[in-house]
Amino acid sequence: MTTKIYLSKATTHLSKMFLLLLFLVSGISVSAQNALIPLVPSTGDTTRFGPIFRSSASSTTNFSRYAYIYSASEMAAAGIQNGDQITAISWYKLSGFEMSSGRTGTFSIRLANSSNTSYSSPTAWSTLTSGSTVVYSNSSYNPGTATGWIQVSLSSSFTYTGGSLEVFTDWAVNSGSGNPSTGKFNWRTSSASGVALGVSATTVGGIANLSTTFGNNRPDAKFEFTSAGLCTDPPTAGSALSTSSTVCNSSVNFGLSLSGNTFGTGQTYQWQISTDNSSWSDITGATDFQHVATQTTANYYRCNVTCGVSTIASSSVHVGFLESLNCYCGNPVSAASCSGGTMEDFIISNTTLSNTGTGCASLTGISYSQYPASGNTTATLTPGNTYTFSSSSNTSGRRIAMWIDWDRNAVYDTTEFYLITNSTVANTLHSMNITVPLTAQ
Repeated sequence: MTTKIYLSKATTHLSKMFLLLLFLVSGISVSAQNALIPLVPSTGDTTRFGPIFRSSASSTTNFSRYAYIYSASEMAAAGIQNGDQITAISWYKLSGFEMSSGRTGTFSIRLANSSNTSYSSPTAWSTLTSGSTVVYSNSSYNPGTATGWIQVSLSSSFTYTGGSLEVFTDWAVNSGSGNPSTGKFNWRTSSASGVALGVSATTVGGIANLSTTFGNNRPDAKFEFTSAGLCTDPPTAGSALSTSSTVCNSSVNFGLSLSGNTFGTGQTYQWQISTDNSSWSDITGATDFQHVATQTTANYYRCNVTCGVSTIASSSVHVGFLESLNCYCGNPVSAASCSGGTMEDFIISNTTLSNTGTGCASLTGISYSQYPASGNTTATLTPGNTYTFSSSSNTSGRRIAMWIDWDRNAVYDTTEFYLITNSTVANTLHSMNITVPLTAQ
């Protein structure tokens, strides 16, 4: 009798323990993380480099293929580890056009783990994709009119094994009448020499071989993934990293990430900001391993890494800040000589700026001359007023052009570019009238 009662109690305790373990395991959330490559948004804006080629509404170039390599170091820097499951890929679309009403395309994605670190040009599609896995195929695909990240959820998750990741896209416009699309598909891209190939053609036979003609650039990509194993409590937070030690003005993006940290399912991230490296505030929405930020003052950044009941703060990183006036000459072109001619004069009418007879300035290893914001090398302009800008060169056949950063965002926009002359006459002033925008700062 006693033995039976004891066994019954023991069984009851074991059942409770089993239920408790189930409760603890089920309490671990499996949340997807996002990895950006590159981390900082690119400035390229083109139809040329994929993942889908459409150059105009009526274009008959209806077929395209692309191949991209993402190195092991790029994957690790983005937080994707050996064994992680890739569940979706997004590309950043800049144009608000889509396939025309009743028109679609066939779009497929292949992935491969490999040891490749570069491509030869040209290379056959069959060679490139040998051993790859089809992770998405849609015979009636339309990217839609939305701009921004266009996500493609994979039909089956793909296990990354720690080396290079290769991504292949294959696109064909399905038959139909009228223009295939409402316009061109522009994508945000960046230079990627040796790790991107592409091809586009009017027939499927024309896309058998890929080359750098449509390569050496990759579209910005975002990988959604889940970690392979459970996180470790307490986690190792590691060190915060920034893509820039100093940024210019509030419109300049920089990227934050971690190094030396642990990973795992159930691990969460919260980026924080501080002006003094002591008092910290959470950054709203900054809950991924990576974070793209802007700032208006110098700040410190760190990340709180949580697993289970433990939250550990990473070491911090400081990002400085410069007003745009101090940034324009921050990245000089390599040294140049004056053998090709010099700019001699620069004058703005009805202002104090009249910098004449400058000749060949001492370049001291850089190919420009920077003048002080005082005296005859500065001017005050009034929004809405028109001024005459004049300049000369000591050599004929030269171009004189300028950018004026009216909005002070430290970015030379195309609307801020002015060509004074396309071909100089030696020692002759060339002029153009410019009205200062009412929005100028």
